[in-house]
Amino acid sequence: MPRELDILDALWRLFSSTQLAAALLLGIALASALSTLFPQVPSQATRGSIAYAQWLASAQARYGSWLGFLDTMGLFDVYGAWWFKALLALLALGLIVSTAERVASLWPMVHQVEIKPGADFFVAASKPAAFSVDRPVEQVVERLKARLTRRLCRTLVEKEKRTAYLYADRLWVEAASLLSHVGLAVILASAVVASRLGWQENAVMLSPGQSYEIGHGLDATLRFEKLELDTYPDGSLRDYRIHVQLMGDDTTVEQIIGVNRPLTYRGVSVYHVSHGMVVAVKASDQNGRPLPLQSFADGAETAAVVNLPFGGHQSERHFAVPDKDLVFRLVFYQSLPTHGYDGPVFLVQAYPGGTIEPIYSGFMDRSGALRVGDVTCHFALDQYTVLRIVRDPVQVVIVLGLLLTVVGYFLRLCSLFWPPVRLWAVVSEKGTQATLKLEGTVERSWFENLVREMGEGSKGGK
Repeated sequence: MPRELDILDALWRLFSSTQLAAALLLGIALASALSTLFPQVPSQATRGSIAYAQWLASAQARYGSWLGFLDTMGLFDVYGAWWFKALLALLALGLIVSTAERVASLWPMVHQVEIKPGADFFVAASKPAAFSVDRPVEQVVERLKARLTRRLCRTLVEKEKRTAYLYADRLWVEAASLLSHVGLAVILASAVVASRLGWQENAVMLSPGQSYEIGHGLDATLRFEKLELDTYPDGSLRDYRIHVQLMGDDTTVEQIIGVNRPLTYRGVSVYHVSHGMVVAVKASDQNGRPLPLQSFADGAETAAVVNLPFGGHQSERHFAVPDKDLVFRLVFYQSLPTHGYDGPVFLVQAYPGGTIEPIYSGFMDRSGALRVGDVTCHFALDQYTVLRIVRDPVQVVIVLGLLLTVVGYFLRLCSLFWPPVRLWAVVSEKGTQATLKLEGTVERSWFENLVREMGEGSKGGK
């Protein structure tokens, strides 16, 4: 039985230690870094679903033989991985234990303070201070309270006939660590609630005229209209305005998303992440009849119009005209001064099926039509946007938790300059004088300075 108690005591001390809490917080921070290093599976693609399998297939080319290992380790779904949940559980247990320990130590200071020391308190004290002052008891008590208040102490006074008892401490120093614990607990609880009630779509890419069903129980559709950009003379981005329509609850509202101006609707926020060039293509034959097209990037079925989004410089996209056995290749350039283009331009090449030599190659820097054989392609150049849609029901609570944590750690830092204080004083009337006795658990120099201030004009003492 004693051995079991030793084990429990060791576990209690382990989970109440700041070293374990620091290690767990470091582990959580590293996990968050991994979530930015590795792409995360969309929240709607649950493990084992078809969407999850399709997402893994799309990542196969990038990670090759490492894909299975990374997936098993949960690096594509860090916040849903068992080991991340284990870190959170251990941190929660540590916070509960350490908070309980701090509350247990603070409880007597709050509710069970012994202002009046025992009869033998000063007799048993190692180096008490006692002297007489030519002042009434009330003045001595007020003077002592004023000096302790200037030293950031809490003072409690109790009077009995001709004697006053005073107790002083720095409760805020003792409570500082508890405040930081409460802040971390609030953050942790908020993270758990957010994982259950919150969600986010990180890369919603829309071309002009495209719509997105927000879902997640929110009966709303987001339609992207256009993107307006303001740039500095050197070409760098100064401002942007994303014109969208939000359709829901039988109403349609036009909104503009800008810098530090997200769209907010029923607890859901929409942020702009990035943008780029997009080319909308449609084709017709020599008689003007529409021809179906197929985008290689989407791998989708044929459609009357395909949207080809482009990334950075020299990114390329392909589309086909299946009925005419014709493939088009488009390459995007930010600029091509050697060919006389100082702004965005596209290289357009057309290939008959199964050949490697283009039958057409030319440049396009604006919307227009292009005829290749008996096929006429209509190109519309525009800007696409990438949006992040987030529902975070506890964002304000998380900010509160961060604030409590920062304040708590700041107060703990202040405790290096204002160490804990426990001081008892007895002021009793002795004729026309007042006798003052002081003793406590304080720094010796701090105690001696207080005694010297209070002993000015004293009539002897020790």
